[in-house]
Amino acid sequence: MTIHWLIPATISLILWGCWSFLPKLSVRSMLPSHAMVFEGLGCFIIAILVFVFLGGKVEWDPRKIWIPILTGMCGIAGALTFLFAMKSGKASVVICYTAMYPLVGIILTSLVLGESLNTKEIAGLCCALLATLLFSI
Repeated sequence: MTIHWLIPATISLILWGCWSFLPKLSVRSMLPSHAMVFEGLGCFIIAILVFVFLGGKVEWDPRKIWIPILTGMCGIAGALTFLFAMKSGKASVVICYTAMYPLVGIILTSLVLGESLNTKEIAGLCCALLATLLFSI
C-alpha cells in the first residue's frame, strides 16, 4: 500500500487546522470584511511564490482556467462567511460545523463524477454528521 499522499495530506491537515483557528484571533481585533482583505493578501503572496517557483510559466488556456478561478472564488467567499461566523459564534462549534464541508464535496463527486460510496464509507459519513450535531448543540 503506497502512502505517498500521507505527507502532503498531513501538512494540509495542520495548515487547515491553523486556518480554522487563526480567524478567531483576527476578528477579535477587526471586522470580518477587513480581515478578509488581509487573508486575500496572504493568498496572493502564496500564489506569487508558486508563480515564481514555476519560473513564471503557467497555462493560460481560457478553457481550462475557469475551474481554478471558480475554486478560488468559492474558497475566499467561504473564508469570508467563516469570518462572520467566527465573529459571532463560539469558535469550537463554528470550526466543527464548517469542518463538515467534505460532505458537500463527497456528494458532488458522487453526482458529477459518478464515484460511489460503499457501506462503510456511508456509515462513516453518518457518524461524522452525528458527531457534528452532538458537538454543535
